[in-house]
Amino acid sequence: MKNKSLQKEPTVFVVGPAVPFRGGIAQYTESLYDALKKISDTKLVSFSRQYPKALYPGESDRVEGAVRRSDATYSLDSNNPATWYLTYKKIVAEKPDLVLINWWSIYWQPAFSWMARRLKRKGIKVAFICHNVYDHDASSKKKQIAKMLLKGAPSFFIAHSEPEAKKLHSFTSEKVMVRQIPAYDVLPKPSKEAIDMGKKEHAAINMLFIGLIRPYKGLDILLDAYQQMSKNERDRIHLTVVGETWKDKELLIERLDTLKVRHDIRFVSDQEMVDYISKSDVVVLPYLSATGSAVIPASYFCGRPVLATRIGGLTEVVEDGKTGWLVNANDAEDLKRKMASLTLKECETTHAHIKKWVNENSWDNMARAIIDAADLNG
Repeated sequence: MKNKSLQKEPTVFVVGPAVPFRGGIAQYTESLYDALKKISDTKLVSFSRQYPKALYPGESDRVEGAVRRSDATYSLDSNNPATWYLTYKKIVAEKPDLVLINWWSIYWQPAFSWMARRLKRKGIKVAFICHNVYDHDASSKKKQIAKMLLKGAPSFFIAHSEPEAKKLHSFTSEKVMVRQIPAYDVLPKPSKEAIDMGKKEHAAINMLFIGLIRPYKGLDILLDAYQQMSKNERDRIHLTVVGETWKDKELLIERLDTLKVRHDIRFVSDQEMVDYISKSDVVVLPYLSATGSAVIPASYFCGRPVLATRIGGLTEVVEDGKTGWLVNANDAEDLKRKMASLTLKECETTHAHIKKWVNENSWDNMARAIIDAADLNG
């Protein structure tokens, strides 16, 4: 049902990856689009090709067997600037009130900046949803390029943490709306078939590291902390590592086997991810740097607390002692101490706080906040 309080139903375009493309940005795009459809005439524009195969370090950027959404237009090709122009012309022809463009990778930044500037010249409001102002591990040159492409391109920005908003404020005077990523409602429910995480001792805590394995996510710190534990401390923890890695897979598996850490080093489906998280007692995010994390709202969706580092936007999403716990970044000793002291009872006491967070940070609330920020309420 559309929101009757709006004097005029705004027309909104959302630009970003959608199924069959995989990953947190695709889940985000679809969840936001579905929420906006309830209160606006919303259209979804995705990619016919997101990256050339030779430039994508993983096995694939698509979910095997997944099909395109029937209500989306798949028109953007990463290697064909003509598709950027045709997409821009299609959007202009619809005369939308707002165009929302996901911003996360330098590979797409020139195209999105180009489109945004021309849409603005046509009097159309454009907002960049900045998942990362700069790429993870971006060089100073890449940061300069991003600043140049961002400055003056959109009408306003949407960021998911105060540190990211601060970066934007350092070089632009445009409005920045700060909103946490809601819990992903496009994820499936846990399956009835229990996922195999291996046998654990009675009262041991199931701890899970899950997601794309990249250096900034600090898996090495987690394994250092686990390695430094005494046998008694390790007996209280059942650690599992799940996710795809883009390099040194054999070396990682060798270390995990040496430490007797259960692992599944590959890309897992949304169903498998939900099943892994639901079977865990706590999800561990030992990040060395972070603008935010899609793993946290996914964990909250499953009702599970997180043990994360005091870094970037994570401190705004994790309520220490309520929805999870925070430790110092790049500090194996501090992480080890908290892992060793956690109890199942402490994990269980977080569930009510997590449910409250999920209710307050819904996609419907996010959609309404964006419409308000864009001043589209009639």
